[in-house]
Amino acid sequence: MGNYHSEKREEERERHHFAILRAAMDVFSEQGYAGAKLDDIAARAELSKGSIYNHFTNKKDLFLNVIEWGEHQLLHQIREARKRCDTTRDVIEHTLRVYFRFFEKRESFFRVLIQEKYNFHDEIKTHFMKLFHENLKEFESDIEQGIQNGVIRDVDPHSSALMVNYIVNGLFIDWMHSGSKMRMIDLYNMANDFISHALYLDNKQETSS
Repeated sequence: MGNYHSEKREEERERHHFAILRAAMDVFSEQGYAGAKLDDIAARAELSKGSIYNHFTNKKDLFLNVIEWGEHQLLHQIREARKRCDTTRDVIEHTLRVYFRFFEKRESFFRVLIQEKYNFHDEIKTHFMKLFHENLKEFESDIEQGIQNGVIRDVDPHSSALMVNYIVNGLFIDWMHSGSKMRMIDLYNMANDFISHALYLDNKQETSS
């Protein structure tokens, strides 16, 4: 019985933990870091304010944990999408699609990150560089595989992966700051078309693995 109750408490703690993270992401997105109140986050999570302190030291700790949680969400979605792919082209296109969908869904939160980057420069930089290098490494591997399969040009995988990353992030940041009315799916199609012409050999078909 002791193990049963212990497991139930751990399950409840985990549910509360993620309920707080989800609520915090919404509140930070809506109100910004300075305007967000732990009382509002607790109310959104349908928990007491004291429950937040059982999981996080303070608002800053919660904010940084939300960033890390968001990164893990993005990586998880990318890796799940990759499992459904048979070719290098599929992998690259699905990865790009996940990025753009994630940015579209969490646009307001990314605005908060940009606004707060100087207040939490070192902490946010650490999180983003970790995510950046993990994605870059995987994308380099995709390009290398495409070169080996004869469907991607004989390019430098590292430099090419960097350029794709800068293209995607540059388009998204410009979309946010310019107030563009362009749909995210159209932005994705434009980026994918540009990257495809830059990377792929003409009329080369890749067989499924």
